[in-house]
Amino acid sequence: MENTIYNAIMGMKGNSIVSISYISNVRMNKGGRQCDNVLYGENVKKIVVTQMQLGNIYENSVNNRLEKESGNRDFVSGALKGKKWIKYPYLLTNMDESKVYVRFYKMRNVTDIVTYMVNGHFATEEEMAIINKYEIVSSGYSAKQAESGLTENQVIIKDIQIDNIIKLTMNEKVYKNEEKIVQTA
Repeated sequence: MENTIYNAIMGMKGNSIVSISYISNVRMNKGGRQCDNVLYGENVKKIVVTQMQLGNIYENSVNNRLEKESGNRDFVSGALKGKKWIKYPYLLTNMDESKVYVRFYKMRNVTDIVTYMVNGHFATEEEMAIINKYEIVSSGYSAKQAESGLTENQVIIKDIQIDNIIKLTMNEKVYKNEEKIVQTA
């Protein structure tokens, strides 16, 4: 794969706090039986600028938080669902290997900067009201972590498709996905 972000991550060792800009599709519901969401089916995307951790090991991260809360370290993660590792614990692919994902971990007390786009333009106030009403937002809550006793401050994973990363800054180096920069400009 010829992608500077991919190559940088393939050469990575250990873990790091990174700054990232990425684009993703906004999932929205139809708005009930009336299907009154006028943006449903439109090209609605969000650009997110944030900081995350890269290179953590999920089971260790959960057990570290669990130990702080209860003294236990008995969390065992299950098998991946629908994905497999290319380079553990950084890069994954879906089962047919058509997409590559980077596994990030959300950090507490970091505020994301989010910009919404509708059909290639910045969302208007009216469009933002619709997005706020109908966007499907994942809580990141893990029942498996809760079963182990970690109900507060859960470890939240964010698998981001590598092609959707606009810019990644790690270890004081900036890596850009030029194709995405052109699409979002």
